[in-house]
Amino acid sequence: MDIASAFRTKKGEDCSSLRQVKVGAETLWFALVADGHGGVQAAEYTCDKLIDNVVEEAAGDCSKEDLAAAARRAYHRTHAEICALPGCTAGCTASLCIVNETREQLICVNVGDSFAMLVDQPASVDTVIHPMNSKFITTDHRINNNESERDRITAAGFKIDRAISAAGDVGGPLRAWPGGLAVQSPRLNF
Repeated sequence: MDIASAFRTKKGEDCSSLRQVKVGAETLWFALVADGHGGVQAAEYTCDKLIDNVVEEAAGDCSKEDLAAAARRAYHRTHAEICALPGCTAGCTASLCIVNETREQLICVNVGDSFAMLVDQPASVDTVIHPMNSKFITTDHRINNNESERDRITAAGFKIDRAISAAGDVGGPLRAWPGGLAVQSPRLNF
């Protein structure tokens, strides 16, 4: 198996982590990207702690189902830890892909508007990757693109609409009001 990563950040609020972890006789690869909002503290904390939290929550069980459940618990745990950080007002979205090399399984989880794609390896380095050679492997949580997310938000009492400019022009993606968020979840977004 070939594993590689590349990373570029625009505003200095994003973090990534690529780690190999042995759990018993099994080899797991974790690829994590955290997209920070309002500062870097939540994204850095997520990159420092989320993978360890997943491994602890898995408690040695590396089956696909149990790793996915452990990742969900670890997201909630990491979110609570971030909320307890003194003075932290930053948040982040996150995408985590876990490759169980031993079992040849892929588990992907995401929160917020971060997502992961599986890209077929081109025949050569000079080959341009075509969108037909890739597919999304996580859920798109953006309100504009996810009907179940819109249903969840309206059931919680929020209004969904587009932004209106000072001139009265309507535009942009659907947002949850009050607040005007395109993804309606605080901190480590769920």
